Amino acid sequence: MYEVDCKELKKLMIDHDIATNTAFAELTGVNRDTLAKILDGKLFPTYKVIADISKAMKLDSQQIGSIFFKQKVT
Repeated sequence: MYEVDCKELKKLMIDHDIATNTAFAELTGVNRDTLAKILDGKLFPTYKVIADISKAMKLDSQQIGSIFFKQKVT
């Protein structure tokens, strides 16, 4: 099972000078409420959302894997 590395995604936002979920939504084209749920760890993104975020943030495959497919610890 996987989860989003929310801390790493938030750090990436800071590294790209993205201060708000609204700004992140505008950059990625993803609904602000959807992004908020992803950043809070309440929602696992669809493939399309992962692709939209990855494209907007210019993530490489290693970054995509480490952020969106973090091994869930149970």
